[in-house]
Amino acid sequence: MRMRFLIDLLLMTMLAVPSLYAQTRAAASANPLLEKNLIRNGDAEQETNTVWAPGWQPAQLLQEAGYGRIAGEWEEGVQGAPHGGCCYLRLEWQADAANAGNSSRSAFQEIDLTALAKDIDHGMVWAKLSAYLGGLIEGNTQTSLIASWQDADGKETGSTALSPVFTSSIRKPFIGIASLVPREQMALVPAGTRKAVVTFAGKATAKGFSYIALGDNLSLVLTEEGIRD
Repeated sequence: MRMRFLIDLLLMTMLAVPSLYAQTRAAASANPLLEKNLIRNGDAEQETNTVWAPGWQPAQLLQEAGYGRIAGEWEEGVQGAPHGGCCYLRLEWQADAANAGNSSRSAFQEIDLTALAKDIDHGMVWAKLSAYLGGLIEGNTQTSLIASWQDADGKETGSTALSPVFTSSIRKPFIGIASLVPREQMALVPAGTRKAVVTFAGKATAKGFSYIALGDNLSLVLTEEGIRD
């Protein structure tokens, strides 16, 4: 009798596990912060009536440039990244005489993650940060993408950064003088995190007249541990 009870209990447990798994997946998929790119206009495809990329701060700094529309960078019909669409992100600035060779520019955006607070604090949320980064061949620029994880008070709980791309070392393309390199990084979102600040940046690596940092397909996707296929 006791053996029969144990067998029945084991069968009930085995039947319950797939149901709980399905419920967990359903709950995760219902959260709008999971399994989607959280960077707004990370692919430079948002419509705009100006040259400036919507969704990024400060305003009128990061350009949304069309492939083939800036002489020398790419030929018409050529994209710098797979599924690059019509446009790419572009930072350009002039050398500062006082800080020649040591200047930088950056654009950022904040992403509210409070809807995932419980799961983040239980160590269940992973982040995949990826992008195509680059610049002009033989340029003097370093291009980077960083996600700063912050608590409700704006204190940093950690960060995830892609390996920076140095334009002095990227391969020469078949056409044009611009090139992008894929970068990707996976990391656990630190406990206590309530928002992400994503920063696209360019930094001068040597003296020059002007500096250009380029990017496309910037992406930050969150998933939950234990429910990824």
